[in-house]
Amino acid sequence: MPWTLDALPVISRISMLTKQLMSTLFLFAHPDDEFFCLPIIQREQSFGSHVVCVYLTDGGYNGQSIERRKAETIAALDNYGVNTEDIHFIGAEVGIPDGELHKYLELAHSTLETKCKNLSLQRVFLPAWEGGHQDHDACHAIGVILCSNLGLTYALRQFSLYNGYQCRYLFKVMRALPNNGPVERVNVSLGSALRYLGTVRHYPSQWKTWLGLLPFAALQVLRSRNYVLQMVNVDRIKERPHPGMLLYERRTSVRHEDIATLLGNLQDRLR
Repeated sequence: MPWTLDALPVISRISMLTKQLMSTLFLFAHPDDEFFCLPIIQREQSFGSHVVCVYLTDGGYNGQSIERRKAETIAALDNYGVNTEDIHFIGAEVGIPDGELHKYLELAHSTLETKCKNLSLQRVFLPAWEGGHQDHDACHAIGVILCSNLGLTYALRQFSLYNGYQCRYLFKVMRALPNNGPVERVNVSLGSALRYLGTVRHYPSQWKTWLGLLPFAALQVLRSRNYVLQMVNVDRIKERPHPGMLLYERRTSVRHEDIATLLGNLQDRLR
């Protein structure tokens, strides 16, 4: 059932009116990552929350147009009522390259911390710790460290994008890792599922990427009719996301140990 204000209990609506200044932060590594949690964004808005989306890299991998990618994401989010002024491309602002977020952890953390100073955060959603893309895992870790320092770990929820768990050659899309704990299922109607999947039309610059991802995403969403969230165990960032080779280790020269070392250095400096 799609979320509408009328569908909420009266007491919830009264509660919403008292929390109009409360914010929900959606933390992403790249423009277009919002595709994987669109119903969550819509749900948060139906709860009366001020939705803020922050992107930690510039999205300019392999010479792609940064401005074009920003414009595509703004257009996609506009369909779901997210105001342009609440969409922040801090990775582009400070020059954090797509694919190299793990090398800029301190810069990303400090810039995000500054951005959040004027927000009254009640919930934070971020990419799962799943070993799919090195930037997704770095983004997850930055969010965990920020919320740990702010005393907000209870507010953290993670969503899966893609990973290589128990896959020798291919990958899984929007499939939560068992190691990340119990799941919360956000159910969607068939019409809503088709609408969310159709949002991919806003990312023409990424057609090659979505040619590989969309069939798996569509199969998962249409078959299950839900999107999955998990709580966040802050100690998980000290562990490999799952046994065996991670997807980004298969596809790039980045190794989990590289990220773990850099994360440890950041945590030591913040103590």
